Amino acid sequence: EIARVRSYWLSHGNGKEIDEAILVGKNAVELESILRSMEAENPLGIRIADVWVNAINVDKYLPPISKADSLEYAIAAGLALDTGRSG
Repeated sequence: EIARVRSYWLSHGNGKEIDEAILVGKNAVELESILRSMEAENPLGIRIADVWVNAINVDKYLPPISKADSLEYAIAAGLALDTGRSG
């Protein structure tokens, strides 16, 4: 799936290469392990998302949800950040 998305963006994104995949979802941690073990086939940087990085200051407040559970809400959190913008 990563190869398919990279190929699409290479041909449709002004030739810009994707150099990193940020994983979210309930299986992100397990998927990260699998993808890192296949690193020779996939030279892409892989990391787990930090859902709160652009939403809150985690030095002042840490939501009462585990990091693993927060990965299931990454899309909703990202959409919530964008609701304050007007177009």
